[in-house]
Amino acid sequence: PSIFDSYVNGLKTEKPFIDVSKVDIYSLPIYEAKANGETWYYHDVNSEAYIAESTNNFSSANIIVPLSIDNYSVVGIAPFAFSDNRKKVNTVILQNSIKTIEKASFTYNTNLLSVAIPNSVTNIGPNIFSGSMNLQYLYIEEGCRFTDEWFYDVYHGGGCLTPNCKIIRTK
Repeated sequence: PSIFDSYVNGLKTEKPFIDVSKVDIYSLPIYEAKANGETWYYHDVNSEAYIAESTNNFSSANIIVPLSIDNYSVVGIAPFAFSDNRKKVNTVILQNSIKTIEKASFTYNTNLLSVAIPNSVTNIGPNIFSGSMNLQYLYIEEGCRFTDEWFYDVYHGGGCLTPNCKIIRTK
């Protein structure tokens, strides 16, 4: 619900609006659901889903993040959601429902070879690829407000790409 749906005539409803920028996402409950042939774990943030941190154990090496889970639009990737080599994920495709990629979402995953980011993304946290040394391709949809330089700018909170990674603009 929107901030207006959370308050009706000055009365707070059962499910208050959560300002995700001011809450520790780790403190939110984690839910499980099936989508795109995988089991996904997610946080419910204002009736929208954020893929949860370090809980997903994917059966496929090529992952397409679903548009929705349990009838919630998937709008965000929580910190560390695709981190760690245990996942054996080579490719992650984010769909155009994603608005936010939180800090360190893809860190320390040396299996990761490519990630596709849609232009719907308006917020990217720092160090999202730090330690993912084998990342070869970052596909960024035209119109994405983040420049190629942002992803390489380690010293100013960028994505921490290695010089070997190629950034490819897509339509």
